[in-house]
Amino acid sequence: MSLGLILALGAAVSFGFNGATVRRGVATAAASQGLYVTVLGGAVLFVLAAALSGQLFRAGEVAARDYGFLVAGGLVHILVGRYCNYRAIAAMGANRTGPIVGMSTLASVLIALAFLGESVDARIAAGIALVMVGPVLIARRPAAAPSSAPGAGPTPHLLEGYVFGVAAAVLWGVGPVLMRAGLQSTGLGILGGLVTYAAASAALLLVLALPGQMAKAADLDRSAMRWFALSALNSFVANVFRFSALAVAPVTVVVPMIRTFVLFQVAFNFVINRSLESFEPRILVAVAVSAAGAVLLTAIGSPQPPDSCDPYVLEPDPETYCVTFTNGSGAPAGFFHVSSIVPSVSRWTPIDQPAGCADPEIWGGFEYRELVWPEPCVGPGESVTFQLHENTKLGGTYFAPSAPVVEAVNDTGRAASGLVFEQAGSFRGYRIVQNAPGCGAPSVDGYPHFELLWDSDCVDPGETVAVHFGDTRQVTSVPYVWLFPTIFGDASCDETVDAIDAALVLQYEAELLSALACTEEADVNGDDSIDAEDALLILQFSAGLLPSLPP
Repeated sequence: MSLGLILALGAAVSFGFNGATVRRGVATAAASQGLYVTVLGGAVLFVLAAALSGQLFRAGEVAARDYGFLVAGGLVHILVGRYCNYRAIAAMGANRTGPIVGMSTLASVLIALAFLGESVDARIAAGIALVMVGPVLIARRPAAAPSSAPGAGPTPHLLEGYVFGVAAAVLWGVGPVLMRAGLQSTGLGILGGLVTYAAASAALLLVLALPGQMAKAADLDRSAMRWFALSALNSFVANVFRFSALAVAPVTVVVPMIRTFVLFQVAFNFVINRSLESFEPRILVAVAVSAAGAVLLTAIGSPQPPDSCDPYVLEPDPETYCVTFTNGSGAPAGFFHVSSIVPSVSRWTPIDQPAGCADPEIWGGFEYRELVWPEPCVGPGESVTFQLHENTKLGGTYFAPSAPVVEAVNDTGRAASGLVFEQAGSFRGYRIVQNAPGCGAPSVDGYPHFELLWDSDCVDPGETVAVHFGDTRQVTSVPYVWLFPTIFGDASCDETVDAIDAALVLQYEAELLSALACTEEADVNGDDSIDAEDALLILQFSAGLLPSLPP
């Protein structure tokens, strides 16, 4: 069994136990109260996990677009989707809710097929059909039964349960796709979980700030608090498994496997909530059918590699899982690039490479993959073979002696706070190979140029920042410009404002100087002209007559 399946199975068991603990909590408390405990508590646990794993300190490796996907996934899945699930469980029980929420598999697979390029065939469609049969089997309202009847449970509110159950299914179908999109470039599953929980927690804290919400949240039964706290721990463990699985395996493998949690949920409910849940044969059949569909999807979605690898073809058919590339560059290579991947493959570890090659680093995201060996070890004419986990379209490949990296040296004589690579268009991927000593991770903007911005002017003269760009061979020729913090009045660019700057401004106005070292800084009053008024303001500031300079 692959690592992705093992992690997804761990998530399924944890989510099953979580469903039972939530059922016990919402029996005496509101769904919104459970949301506060489980989401805020989960966020704290993810902070600790991210710090202990070291992923918290790698936040700079995540692109802004990926953060956007993770934040959206947190709001959709962790916040709104979880609330709808809690309402559905409170209305008609966890056993009845499971098959309805199981329709999220359909949403996830269809979205993954449409937007992530993941593949689905007729057999997977059959699995989806089984997943959808479950909700139909529980649609009939049960006949009234004495409260003492075994397995009868409280009277269910089916309409409310269906409304919120279907809403949870749709939201939980979209959520994993967003999370997978945010994790695919880096594989930082724990950090991804932290980002999603932080987004959901921020929204909850805004709600708590509304009048009366804090008191409502605090009015929580002690027994319910214990069950919700246990649910927060269960959910944290389950999400650690889920995010780790999504970081190494495609949605069409992870999501269906996690869907088997309904079987574990029934078992845990029988132990914990026997008096609250329904165990009618029809309900158990619905759960089993839904889970069978998920198992079928999982079995189809995880192909095994063949005994031998077929030669490289541009568009492998669904039965081709291996591809071979030959170094035709004429020189030893320590770098390999492939672009136009549809979908982005989930595994690029070579299963066959020249003797003497160490395991490469793997860089890239949706639209490309790059492998970097410690030294050029793939000789001319030698080949590297990779195992693919899904149908993939490839193109734009090349070998090179080493990874193409731009080394930007601050030769300006001033401490810089930003760096802009002036190439038209956007770069599809990047990796900061070397940051300046003492600088934190910079913010990154890829449009219209590639721009790095630090919180302070920490890149001292003579220091180097090295960046690797993906999806282009000629990145070593990209020109760059250093950025500096604006000090208004510093016409000489010596990072001080004094009478010398005023004298330079006057000489510039009298056309005794053709240019100033820092023209923008010389226009202190912001009137788009450099004249005696600017010089007067600089003199007043340098003499202590003005506390600061405009604008």
